[in-house]
Amino acid sequence: MSSTMTIKGFEELEAKLRKKFSEVRVKSIEGKALRKAADEAVVDLKSTLSQFANSGDTVEGVVHGSVSRASGYPMVKIGNNGRHWRLVHLENNGFVRHNKSYRYRSFGALQKFSHKQGKKFVESAQKELKELLK
Repeated sequence: MSSTMTIKGFEELEAKLRKKFSEVRVKSIEGKALRKAADEAVVDLKSTLSQFANSGDTVEGVVHGSVSRASGYPMVKIGNNGRHWRLVHLENNGFVRHNKSYRYRSFGALQKFSHKQGKKFVESAQKELKELLK
């Protein structure tokens, strides 16, 4: 699963932060808010994956990385701590054998997670930024 989420609506909060703090402090505050939101997303993703994991390895392997600004915007990756960041779970989308499609009860669970998580992640990050502004 590869999904990128762009967060909008932070301009007002960012402007307030920049008025109150130095650029270094603003980056630190943004990073803290993103890490906290990512911590919550990891817990939610582990819960989603536990519905259809054959072993605990898939679930236990879910982590988030550090906040990166390489793209010009702060971002954090959520994925598997193995060789690849991308979460790949073939059972999530079912499979085809002898021209017949098979679906598991967990069909589409990762897509549903990603869709629901978008709004929750934004709300969590905004809440944390507002707390740190006080």
